[in-house]
Amino acid sequence: MQTSEQLDQIAPALLAAQQEFANPKKDTKGHNYKYATLDQVIDCVVPVLNAHGIMLTQNHVASEPGTVGLSTTLIHESGQFIESTMSIPMESNRNMSACQQYGSASTYARRYALQSAAGLCAEADDDAAPQRVNNKQVNQMNSLFDQLTDDMKERFLIGIL
Repeated sequence: MQTSEQLDQIAPALLAAQQEFANPKKDTKGHNYKYATLDQVIDCVVPVLNAHGIMLTQNHVASEPGTVGLSTTLIHESGQFIESTMSIPMESNRNMSACQQYGSASTYARRYALQSAAGLCAEADDDAAPQRVNNKQVNQMNSLFDQLTDDMKERFLIGIL
């Protein structure tokens, strides 16, 4: 992250803007979950930022082959700024041309970078969430656990606690 030397103008303006943000509606389905699209995130963030004298820019930057590099910058009317740069891998998809893969990764990067810069959580963060266990799986686990010796049960429980 890079910033201007001073943040005394942009910080209070960004704080005021964040107090007015509403999380975008998660109404688009894909990849087994619901999410807010880039245009929904922009519609929730940019007018509020602009009302507080903050402009948003998102520009592609040089990155490693097979990745998309993006710079997201919040610029205050005073000239103060906060900039963050990221790169993400492009999805390998035989059904998409290289340009389509780049565009898809670019949109994804822009959406997540903007949400991060604004402090929003437009979608459930389930990337690292454990999968839910159904009743059949619980019964199978109980059956297997019952087959263990007492010593093995104790070592197992110590290992997961």
